[in-house]
Amino acid sequence: SSQQNSQPATSSINLNPLLGVAPLGPVPLSKENMYQLAMSEAGFHHLPHPSDSERIRHYLPRNPCPTPSYYQQVPPPQADSLDYFSKLSTETLFFIFYYMEGTKA
Repeated sequence: SSQQNSQPATSSINLNPLLGVAPLGPVPLSKENMYQLAMSEAGFHHLPHPSDSERIRHYLPRNPCPTPSYYQQVPPPQADSLDYFSKLSTETLFFIFYYMEGTKA
């Protein structure tokens, strides 16, 4: 019976969950933190759509026709890379956008 009395009594307390995250209590956000919070909230409100992750379709000519062998028969390698498109003129990009739907241009 003397051993039972020597054990300390246990008790429970209620702790504010915020103190588990910020033990010193709430601290006002800096200007940079406010900007980060605003950008995070903007990103949350503009989540990507499933169509944003669709695979890019490779260009397939609609009306293929035979051409002489001295003309290029297949698109150049890396022709679908962003680096390739960044080297093209605006007029060429408009042509690609109009006639080659579904490419990265």
